[in-house]
Amino acid sequence: MDKAKEDTINAAIRLISQHSSNPNTIAVIHTLNSQQLAPVVVDPQKVNELLEDTKRIEKETIKQMVATHEISEMLAADYERTAALMYRRLDNGLWQTILDYWRLFMPFSQANRNYRKRKRQFRKVTGEKRRTERERWFTDLQRVSKKPFEEISNYLANVEDVFEHPEVLVVRSFYDQRQRNWNRTRDEQIVQNQLLTRAFQEEYTYVQNRVLDGSWSRQLGNQLFDDIANDQMLYIQRSLEE
Repeated sequence: MDKAKEDTINAAIRLISQHSSNPNTIAVIHTLNSQQLAPVVVDPQKVNELLEDTKRIEKETIKQMVATHEISEMLAADYERTAALMYRRLDNGLWQTILDYWRLFMPFSQANRNYRKRKRQFRKVTGEKRRTERERWFTDLQRVSKKPFEEISNYLANVEDVFEHPEVLVVRSFYDQRQRNWNRTRDEQIVQNQLLTRAFQEEYTYVQNRVLDGSWSRQLGNQLFDDIANDQMLYIQRSLEE
């Protein structure tokens, strides 16, 4: 099963590799390679401890950027709100999600009043101007994200015996993926979705051909079809969230 899945994913990678090497192609190949990674056993408590450390580093970095006038307080608040939404995706606990949501959007807080004010102002802007404002806002957040990411990366890189602790790799993977999302434009997302659609179709075709020529059993083929469908569904759900 493992060897068959590896061969199937490599077939899709060969197809995508025929395109010119560019950030979109590289990102898609990275996604396809992630299908081959075996699940790792991690200690949830250690993951949470690392996340608390990196969140603290992020907050301190943003606070320092405001103090040195690199960014405005309003931009810092927008960044922290967006980052909080991404953190909540890591947490499957309903009550924690509710608590985080309440802390972030307490109905009578000054932060929430400012948020509602900006939302009303944004709704007044229409058409091309609205899209331009949205793109400028996202570009600002991309700029803000670079320094916290560098500080977090340095911290994780200096954890003692990093390769003996899969928890570090899990947390690093989250921040790497988050940074790719920060820096991916809408057009790039469309292109990557199209490439991944072709890649998944190639995986289905490859499995079907191996079953038809007798190389693999129908049982193995059905297992692989299920795996591909699950991977595809996970990617679609992640794309919708982004």
